Amino acid sequence: MRFATRLLGIVAFLLGFTAMAAAQQILEKGKDRLGGDYASIPGTANALQCANLCSGQPACQAFTWVKPGFQGPFPVCHLKNVVPPQSANNCCTSGVKLVGGIPAGAQAGKDRAGSDYNSFNLPAANPQLCANACTSDGNCQAWSFVKPGIQGPTARCYLKNAVPLATNNSCCVSGVKPVVPLPPGAQANRDRPGGDYSVTNLATPNPTLCYNACQANGNCQSWSYVKPGFQGPTARCYLKNIVPALTNNPCCVTGFKALPPLPPGAVANKDRPGNDIAATQLPAADPNLCYQKCQANSSCAAWVYVKPGVQGPTAECYLKNIVAAPVNDTCCITGVKPLPPLPPGAQANKDRPGSDYSSFALGVADPSLCYNSCQADANCQSWSFVKPGFQGPSARCYLKNAIPFAVNNPCCVTGAKAAPPPPALPPGSAAAGRRRRRTLSGVPWTVRTVPERTYS
Repeated sequence: MRFATRLLGIVAFLLGFTAMAAAQQILEKGKDRLGGDYASIPGTANALQCANLCSGQPACQAFTWVKPGFQGPFPVCHLKNVVPPQSANNCCTSGVKLVGGIPAGAQAGKDRAGSDYNSFNLPAANPQLCANACTSDGNCQAWSFVKPGIQGPTARCYLKNAVPLATNNSCCVSGVKPVVPLPPGAQANRDRPGGDYSVTNLATPNPTLCYNACQANGNCQSWSYVKPGFQGPTARCYLKNIVPALTNNPCCVTGFKALPPLPPGAVANKDRPGNDIAATQLPAADPNLCYQKCQANSSCAAWVYVKPGVQGPTAECYLKNIVAAPVNDTCCITGVKPLPPLPPGAQANKDRPGSDYSSFALGVADPSLCYNSCQADANCQSWSFVKPGFQGPSARCYLKNAIPFAVNNPCCVTGAKAAPPPPALPPGSAAAGRRRRRTLSGVPWTVRTVPERTYS
């Protein structure tokens, strides 16, 4: 019945096949697809060669390869311009020409049965259409493409809200939605409702696009990415000028703007509870602003930056007059005000209790001011600088008329008066006879000057 094709058509077909590359095909062993033949080629060695012949013909949509002995002594390849229904028959191996090949990561000849929440006909036998439908649907985790002739004359796509196990089945091509890496700090299946000042549709369902948009916008403090299928067929990006509280929601991926580099000496995810002397809201989520406030405040010894969304929609800064021990807390970033360089001979975190004859507050937390006061006072032999927050909001200086022993104390910086340089010796003094080292041509040698000897 299938040998009615004219020889002229066969010859023309073979010429057209020259140098054609084979598309990816799924061989249906033990299956026949009756009808729709427009060419039959005797002597085709195997089913794969028959599939390659179909791939090289624009008119071909399906094929059936018949084993030797069923339609004569030689195998026969039947090419079809429609996709007939599939039927079981040990005579044959059949297949359907796929448009566009197998999508990246998909498995040909595999099905993932179950967990279907949507299915529909496809306009072409192209599994990429099914893969794309899954990618653009926020609920989809896996998909199965069913070839034409299996469940009807057209191809079908099944979207799944779970990832069932793959099983062998020549009916299908199946795949799993690729996982898009989350941007830094993002949280999946979370939303931050409120604070929206901009919303845009995204050309690609990728939360990194929303993260990048927030990073590039000076008004943005947080963002929410809405997956395709929740507010329409495309993904959406919401930029927010505050950091609302987190809520659980499978619709979304959310995060807040990445922080600038930490200030000098700052420690992330640490807090220093207590000893607050000032608390202010910050205009931007930048811990450097809190660091700078501490630097400019003479009473400030340490600072804590509280991230947006912890105590309200904006970042907050706490200045502290004592340096408490840091504790672990993801709410915050903290640091200690760095002291100016120590004066000569000074010892940090040391005190010299006793022998005080003068004390006074300092306008700036700089131990060099205390050192200079001691150097300028004839009665002073040592000094202690007390950091802000230990004896009040300001730094203090103690001048001492003795040199008490130094003891460990984080309150203070202490030192002894620097000795003045020795006076210059007059010419002809006793030191004139000391030995002096000299070099000549790189060789050291010694000269001793002695008083001139007189003879009587």
